[in-house]
Amino acid sequence: LVTSASRYAGSVQVYGKNGRELLSWYSSEQIIDLAFSPDDRYLAVATVVFDNAGSLNARVHLFDLDREEEVASADFSDAVPLAVNILEGGAVHLVTDTFLGILSEDFSEQSKVPYLQTLRKYQFSHTATLLVTSSANEVSSTLSLVSENGEKKEQTVRNSVTDVSLSSEGLCVLAGGSARVYSPELEMVQTEQVANDVFQILYSGGEIYTMS
Repeated sequence: LVTSASRYAGSVQVYGKNGRELLSWYSSEQIIDLAFSPDDRYLAVATVVFDNAGSLNARVHLFDLDREEEVASADFSDAVPLAVNILEGGAVHLVTDTFLGILSEDFSEQSKVPYLQTLRKYQFSHTATLLVTSSANEVSSTLSLVSENGEKKEQTVRNSVTDVSLSSEGLCVLAGGSARVYSPELEMVQTEQVANDVFQILYSGGEIYTMS
């Protein structure tokens, strides 16, 4: 739970399945997002802070729920955090307004994957982060699939992207009146026409689900 707290910007409380409190943390920083690791041992919390020069920075705190304490933190300067995710191997991906920040499992190494155009959508899985970027007119969009260590695969879609769904089998893109399925290597494997009023898709178990 993320709640307001007297004399603090916010607080985080984590409870186990039996209702026992595993962690209570009070923050002087604005809390933007949080995510559990796939094995539920770690919790990443993304916050926004001002440094001494007045610049806006993104910060990630990492908590070990078994030890019930914070074990690492790292900053990305001149960035507004949007969302955070812990991947299967322990690396942390932080989506910001201008780049994807990548932190190694122990936070000893960090890197950035900059956006070449405006970020439109993003989605996480346990193994990768999907970014959808486009120019202002959105005539075409770029799909970027970024692995845990920052390796990037790209594919261009000649339409504005309405929705995306990322799964272990690949990804599905709703664009231009069709649902397009891509492999994990971003090779197109299937295209299905959909009704004009479809606005959301889900790709799971090799099946495409649509909502209108």
